[in-house]
Amino acid sequence: KTDRDAAGVCCAIAANLCRLLAVVFEPYMGSEFAARIFKMFGLEHSAQTNAIPNAFEISLSEGHTIGEPELLFKTITEEEVSALRERFGGSQEDAAPQEAEPEFAADLRVGRILSADDHPESADRLWVLKVDLGSETRQIVAGVREYYKTAAELVGRQVVIVCNLKVVSLRGVESQGMMLAATRKEAFGLLRAPASAAPGSRVFAGDLRNPGEVAGTFTYPTLDLKEFQKIPLTIGAGLAACFKKVHQLHVDGEPVVGENVPEGAKVK
Repeated sequence: KTDRDAAGVCCAIAANLCRLLAVVFEPYMGSEFAARIFKMFGLEHSAQTNAIPNAFEISLSEGHTIGEPELLFKTITEEEVSALRERFGGSQEDAAPQEAEPEFAADLRVGRILSADDHPESADRLWVLKVDLGSETRQIVAGVREYYKTAAELVGRQVVIVCNLKVVSLRGVESQGMMLAATRKEAFGLLRAPASAAPGSRVFAGDLRNPGEVAGTFTYPTLDLKEFQKIPLTIGAGLAACFKKVHQLHVDGEPVVGENVPEGAKVK
């Protein structure tokens, strides 16, 4: 208060420090924040003036005219807070619950083929199968006739059925699921479920269990064919079918295996 020269030096250093802090904080506070400080100091806000120096320097020298000061931030009133909450916030009660994504979205079950009949429109390519799934019998239209040419090659087999596919009509015949097979180049073969497994037994992928599955509250999503084909299933070591190459498909610990296909074949 008594030494105007010393006070002037302090004010000059403080002002230059504020300019430097505006530059340093700009990546975090935004360019508008720094530009407003530069405007108050009567400086141009540009790439040249906004560079961080290697050492402290005086940018606001003696005789520099300072601009009109203004508040950088203002206090938000309770009314403004309430308006923002109403516009953007919502409440926990209003928020829609987010269902957890299933670890393994395919409902796979052991099926025993009861019969194999000619498809009325495509007898050279398709079989119309009746498959025992324990609690129900489903009709499955399977395009495997090129590889399994007689009904005797199919009837009695323990296979794996995708039970949560959308019901579709294949050449005029309803198919209520899909029988899984593996293929690689010219090789083709059905997935074979353990002989000891009862029809309808669940086929699991390793230790994966979906949320609510143990408690019996989980419901598999209904998948279309494209959605199912995104699930990565392949034949791994020992010809065991695997999910993501590491989670082996099994029924009570007994593996599901590919028939007549090499390791690396894709399951579809």
